[in-house]
Amino acid sequence: MSALALHDLCVSFGDGDEQIAALDHVSLTVDGGELVAVVGASGSGKSSLLAVAGALRSPDSGTVMIGDVDITNATPSDRATVRRTKVGFVFQSSNLFEALTAIDQLIYMGRLAGMSSRDARAEAARLLDVVGLAQKANRRPGKLSGGERQRVGTARALISGPAVLLVDEPTSALDHSRALDVVTLLRDLTHDRGIATVMVTHDLSVVELADRVVTMRDGRLGEIADFTRVGD
Repeated sequence: MSALALHDLCVSFGDGDEQIAALDHVSLTVDGGELVAVVGASGSGKSSLLAVAGALRSPDSGTVMIGDVDITNATPSDRATVRRTKVGFVFQSSNLFEALTAIDQLIYMGRLAGMSSRDARAEAARLLDVVGLAQKANRRPGKLSGGERQRVGTARALISGPAVLLVDEPTSALDHSRALDVVTLLRDLTHDRGIATVMVTHDLSVVELADRVVTMRDGRLGEIADFTRVGD
């Protein structure tokens, strides 16, 4: 069974008198331990795909499965629970709380997910070590580099032990070297922890690190087998 299964998803929105298809009968399955990169132009539907996969909104039609749980028509309360316990998000901007240290960023999210204070602190320390920031656990975001902030954001997304990790443009503010470091970390964590990871990116220099690359155009999904053709 796939960790994430999206089947025949349709999402549309109004634009004046028109209805625009953000997702047009999109199907995608991602296994645990697999990193799938999604590339496409702005407005192609990538953000809508992440929103539906991450229980931020329900599709107009189709089904969304996380493991054996159908979240397609979940209530707002149930979707919030899914986001806290089954899905991790890594954002384009690290979205860290400026007043909190690196370790407190993780502890806060662990507590929201229902962990005890003791367990959240222990797991936070372990994850910061995994992402190579154990020595900077007590630094606030202003004292961290862009790459380090993304690593904290990645560790924070993992503290609840999610089955699915959704990553939105994680390298947009990074130079090439740091971008490769961040995506390599995402790939390694995906493989080591058996997470189903979907990464939206415009950065074609990092897609070869993915296990699979798919493209989005006008709300439709297509698979690319040859990485050299991604930009075609």
